[in-house]
Amino acid sequence: MFAGIKRFEHEMFGMKKTRFREVFGDLGPIENHPTQNALGLLGAPYYPLGEDDPHWTPTDVVAYFRPSMLGGGKLARLVVTYPDISETNADAFCKGLLAALTNGFGPPTREMRGSPDDPPEFRMTRMHVWVMPGHVIDLSLNIEPTKPPDTPSVAVGYGDPAYDSIAQTLNWQ
Repeated sequence: MFAGIKRFEHEMFGMKKTRFREVFGDLGPIENHPTQNALGLLGAPYYPLGEDDPHWTPTDVVAYFRPSMLGGGKLARLVVTYPDISETNADAFCKGLLAALTNGFGPPTREMRGSPDDPPEFRMTRMHVWVMPGHVIDLSLNIEPTKPPDTPSVAVGYGDPAYDSIAQTLNWQ
């Protein structure tokens, strides 16, 4: 999905912040999130055809960590967004990600469409969800005219259903 996901696929959830910095530190500066227990990696390379592809798209990655009384919270959710993908190209880009995810994880467990009744900040054009033991993946496309200005058009989330509230919400059967 983006350079680095393969680096820690088997240890993803439960990874501490120090390990996250070790795994992704060579992809760019990692910043503390200003308001949440999270780290951000802005402009990490995304290779549509694999890491040998000379054409890449910058990605923004936010890693959300579950709280810890001892300060060493562990990774609960990872969100990858694509800030340079225009709304004009977002649908085609999302279809390419859908094909890649389907190739890697099989068909989505479910697909959802947004509703005009959804709050604007949560409204989406469509979402594909893969529910697997130990993690939930969601691919969302938001090209609605009412979306807030800083909302990305395409996002992929990886959540631990034991600790991530979004993964828990999407994990209904």
